[in-house]
Amino acid sequence: MKYSTNQPFVKTKTSIMRFWIPVLCSLVLSGQRLWAQDESNFEKITGKLMSYAVKNYPEKVYVHTDKDYYQSGETLWFKLYLLNGVTHARSNLSKVAYVELLDESNKMLAKRTISMDSLGGFGSIPLDKFWDEGNYYIRAYTKYMLNDANPNAFQKKIFVWRKEFGNKGAKTTVTSSNGSQKTEVLASNPTEDQGIQFHCFPEGGNLVQESNNLVGFQIQDQNGKGVRSKGKVINQENAEVANFESDEYGLGTFQLRPEPGMQYFAVVSKDKSANKVKLPIAVRAKERIQIENNGDHLIIQVQTPYKTATERTFLLGHVRGNIFLRHESEPDSIQYSLKLLVDRLSPGVGHFTLFNTNGEVLAERMTFIHNTKKSARVWIIKAKDTFEKRGKVALRLRLANLGKSMLKGNISLSVHKLLGSGDNQHAKTTSIKKWLLLDSDIGPTVDNGAYFFDTPNFKNNNALEALLLGKSWGRFEWDELLKNEVSKKAKNSPEQGIMIAGRTTNFINRNVPKRSKITLGILEGSTYYETKNTDSQGNFMFGPLAFDDTVDVVLDAMDPLARKKEQAKNLAINIDSLPFLPLIQGLALEKSNRHDISATPYVSEAAKDYRRESLEFDLPPDIIRLEETVVKDKRKVKSNRQIVEEGLNEITPYPRPTHRLLLDSTNVTDGMRLLDIMSMIPGVRVRGTYPNQSIRLTRAVFNSINLSTSPLFVIDGVPLPPYDTSTGGSLDLLSMDTVHIMFIDVLTGAQASYYGARGSNGVIAIYTDRGRRFDFEEKVYPGILNLTVKGFDKPDRFTAPNYNFPKPQHAKPDYRNTLHWEPNLEISPEKGALITFFADDSSGKYKVVLEGVLEDGQLLQEEATFFVE
Repeated sequence: MKYSTNQPFVKTKTSIMRFWIPVLCSLVLSGQRLWAQDESNFEKITGKLMSYAVKNYPEKVYVHTDKDYYQSGETLWFKLYLLNGVTHARSNLSKVAYVELLDESNKMLAKRTISMDSLGGFGSIPLDKFWDEGNYYIRAYTKYMLNDANPNAFQKKIFVWRKEFGNKGAKTTVTSSNGSQKTEVLASNPTEDQGIQFHCFPEGGNLVQESNNLVGFQIQDQNGKGVRSKGKVINQENAEVANFESDEYGLGTFQLRPEPGMQYFAVVSKDKSANKVKLPIAVRAKERIQIENNGDHLIIQVQTPYKTATERTFLLGHVRGNIFLRHESEPDSIQYSLKLLVDRLSPGVGHFTLFNTNGEVLAERMTFIHNTKKSARVWIIKAKDTFEKRGKVALRLRLANLGKSMLKGNISLSVHKLLGSGDNQHAKTTSIKKWLLLDSDIGPTVDNGAYFFDTPNFKNNNALEALLLGKSWGRFEWDELLKNEVSKKAKNSPEQGIMIAGRTTNFINRNVPKRSKITLGILEGSTYYETKNTDSQGNFMFGPLAFDDTVDVVLDAMDPLARKKEQAKNLAINIDSLPFLPLIQGLALEKSNRHDISATPYVSEAAKDYRRESLEFDLPPDIIRLEETVVKDKRKVKSNRQIVEEGLNEITPYPRPTHRLLLDSTNVTDGMRLLDIMSMIPGVRVRGTYPNQSIRLTRAVFNSINLSTSPLFVIDGVPLPPYDTSTGGSLDLLSMDTVHIMFIDVLTGAQASYYGARGSNGVIAIYTDRGRRFDFEEKVYPGILNLTVKGFDKPDRFTAPNYNFPKPQHAKPDYRNTLHWEPNLEISPEKGALITFFADDSSGKYKVVLEGVLEDGQLLQEEATFFVE
């Protein structure tokens, strides 16, 4: 009986063992699969980022200009740097870059196509003497950069003032160099602050209850300009819990530990007034990354309060795509801390991201990596601190902090007069470090933010930390990167030279693509022909080509599959163009405050030099100086438009207009009023609403003595009495019949000099047909396209006087704002470099600005000052 009764017991135990062994094995294998899945997701994230950094890296461009402020008629000199967006070494992709000058309305005023070599590229842009005073923008990019949905093109603001200083404010007395004559100069009034805005940036995006929170903030006026201020944080019971103070650009941080259910307010004090701003409601514990940036090391705290006991997290840190931190949490850990030394990290924005096991982002945090050990320097050694007018200035340059390496640099240097007294060191709008280490990765930050990198210290580092708390990583989105969308084939390939691309379509319906055989012919210089077959969609591309200036090109296409000879040419040739790029949206706030970077003292100083120059020439300050004309002879086949222009020029008594509108070649509809037509002409401003409208030319030289700003009107060569918008004068512009108007010319500046003093406000010349007819339309032939293709812009050479060798032209006054410009400066690691140039006739403080990139991607940014007396 024992045996029989015990036998079932033995069988039961055996059955239990047989049951649990597979279960336990299954759990182990399941855990291994979960671990493998975690490892697979984490490796995928790492692999995608490494692929981005090595195979699909972005390009960056930076433009160093000789200065940030110009007077009309000056030349803007620039150096273009094209870099690997990850390593900041020279880019091996594009060999072509574009530099544009735009006004505040996004109108392109000049464009340069720059050939890039191992030393970058350089060039110049002459600034028109009659442009409006105000802000302008330098923009630079490559075609390869346009693959991004929001291309991160370089953009920099410059300020241009007119030589004719209008009545905009207080008067300043200026005396000529011989003390014999005085002139009053008029300066602009500064913008007054009328409102305060407080922007709050909690670490991680939210205030967290019962936890220490680092909060960044920025205080701005109504124009978006940062202002210095003080304040405090109070709770709903009016108890003070924290206080804060911003720097001169409105940035700062404070610590706050919110209590559950409590509302908090920031009270900002400015000019004996206080603004009360409600802070965000604190939330319960959440996933977040907290960082204490101590300069030489970081303390990183990670909190994951809602993670399960078996779930792991993955912390990834990188600078521009270079991974420096990979950390996987323990399954049972909901928080941990790390100490990270930065002595081996590249300087720049450190981007930290916390992922769960599915590869989803739980939290992000950015901080700036300051690594002075990986920062080369250039010592600028002056022969002395003060030089004489027209005296020789000598600067010795030496590379430092290179360690054992002997790296060569790609460097540019400018020497220019400082703003006013020269004490405003933060007036520059950007710098090579600000753009490449900051703005190019996270988007536009703050104007004048170059001071972050001038003198690294606790104050500047704290302001930069406050700024980063309110920004997000801008180079890519993790979702797009992990979906492989970042590494897909680029629509725009890197340009290796001048490319001519387009598409052939049906001649009648250009929406229907047609395969064709197309030939490119360049008929200038040595004749060049090349024939290609388009793809099935009619797309073609010729190049890379290399030529300067412009060439005339003929494209000849034919359909090889056409059954009849006359059908083979039934093709239209359409040329591709670069897409339209808007101005960076983040800079829009600056437009309403033109003198926000202390331009007024610089304008006043420039006015003094301009008046002195006029007085010493014994010329009135409002004299009209004719522009220099360079004539080049080149044999070309005249187009129909050129033949028409020659016919029209025979009618007009002046050489050439500033702008010409041919009414037969525009979309002018019957019944349009003359003022509406005139508004289509560049430089013509029609203000007011019908019937109370006035006209003004933006590039006219207005005489302060003449009360009228209305231009001179000429009809068929006959000048009319002054136009009065209140009475209409002898010309009723509101009701004039426009049917018989053939073309309208606008003349400003030197072009208007034919009419003497009457043309000081510009001239609008209207010509009627009077029985004459011209064929304004260019002939378009099937299968043939004639076009002029712009090549590389050949850079001009910066010139300056050498007073060691007297010349007759040295008798003229010398008031140069830029004393020296060196776009390709070579500094030997062993011997350094010696720079010499001559001062001008004006006294004051001058700044030496050196910027560059070493072969390994280290950035150079140095400044020095000297005086001229």
